[in-house]
Amino acid sequence: MSRCGLCHQLLGADVIKSNFQQGIAAQARLSVQAVSVILRGLTGRGLVREVRSENMGRGRPRIILDLVPEAAYSIGIHIDPSLITAVLLDLAGTPVRTEHSTDVDPADPHASMDVAAGLVHQLMDHTDSVRERIVGSALAVPGRVDLESGAISDSVWLPQWNHAPLSEPL
Repeated sequence: MSRCGLCHQLLGADVIKSNFQQGIAAQARLSVQAVSVILRGLTGRGLVREVRSENMGRGRPRIILDLVPEAAYSIGIHIDPSLITAVLLDLAGTPVRTEHSTDVDPADPHASMDVAAGLVHQLMDHTDSVRERIVGSALAVPGRVDLESGAISDSVWLPQWNHAPLSEPL
């Protein structure tokens, strides 16, 4: 399991039951030591924080952990024949800002992708420091995408977009 896996687990974890090292280790089927090393790195990068400690009786208190939502962001773009939607999400998956455009040209994928890129820039300009904290992006289009070329391979809804490289403008 990676840092991303532990972040995903923290995102979906029941705070009361499993947002502490032993609970995370049990759910991830990793040793407490391995989880400790990964969490130390995530805490050092500002992605995870200690929320509180709970005294469970004898021994070291349980440290409750949580994600720092504003520590990282991702962008999602959805394109369909009549609307482009771009969303800025925080680390917890909460939408922070959304931009829309109806300037989709079914015959010109390049012009439409320029519109999508403009929406992405609007999202990144939302605050000064968001641009540096973008850790991922995703593009959803109607049809199958060839992962090697980054192009739609067979879209029924946007046939003129077939074989046009979509990831380059973004």
